Amino acid sequence: MRHLKLSLAAATAALALSACVIAPYPGGRVVYNDSAYDQELAVTGVAPPPPYAEVVPVVPFAGAVWLGGYWGWSGGRHAWVGGHWER
Repeated sequence: MRHLKLSLAAATAALALSACVIAPYPGGRVVYNDSAYDQELAVTGVAPPPPYAEVVPVVPFAGAVWLGGYWGWSGGRHAWVGGHWER
C-alpha cells in the first residue's frame, strides 16, 4: 500500500511539473540597428509559425540555386518570404 501511495504521489508530481508555458516577452518588440549588416533588426518574444512546405519549381537555368523561404518581420508581425532561385 505504501508503494502504491509513493507511486501515485510521484506520478502526480510529474504531471504537475510537466506543464510548460511559453509566453511572449513582457516588453514586446524591440528594434535596434545592427551596424555590422547596416540594417534594422527586430527582436520579439513571439516565435514565428512553422515554415511552409514549399514546392520547389523546376530549375529555370543551369547553375541555379534554390534559396528556401523564411519568416521575416513586417508590419509588426511575422510575414512569410517565399523561396526563389538565384544565380
